[in-house]
Amino acid sequence: MKPKDLKLINYNSMVEVFHSESDRGAAVLAGSYTENVLGKYLAYKTIDKCSEKELFGSNGPLSTFSQRILISEAFGLVSKNTAETLHYIRKVRNYFAHHPLDASFDSSPVREWIGILRGLIELRGDQEEVRSELSNRNVYLLCCGYFSASTHVKMGDRGNYE
Repeated sequence: MKPKDLKLINYNSMVEVFHSESDRGAAVLAGSYTENVLGKYLAYKTIDKCSEKELFGSNGPLSTFSQRILISEAFGLVSKNTAETLHYIRKVRNYFAHHPLDASFDSSPVREWIGILRGLIELRGDQEEVRSELSNRNVYLLCCGYFSASTHVKMGDRGNYE
């Protein structure tokens, strides 16, 4: 079965899935979705579409989340703040994926990484108190969601709501 296209309109359905999942499921799914959106953004920016399969294939130079983040920052496609946010999303996702029995948003090292993500969230002054009230899980999901939605907009996908 072919996966659904990564369009902004599909993100709302994904958010519902993230919130109904366990912490582990939410962390892995939201992080993987974010990784895929970054991959789609890099593919969107490529000039030679013929090389896309080789670049993003299982052994390609852009096959991992880490590689995609590094290239995106190096070529100025994402800011330093965004790259740092993506690296922490990657760390949290990987921790939950590789520690299925003891991973929690409220235990170390995830708690510390979420603390850093909390500081990276860009809010307007009147929204500052919201940052401290968010659960660690919601901080993570907010970071994944903000990157994904804003990247869809950069690609010209404004939701396709009819």
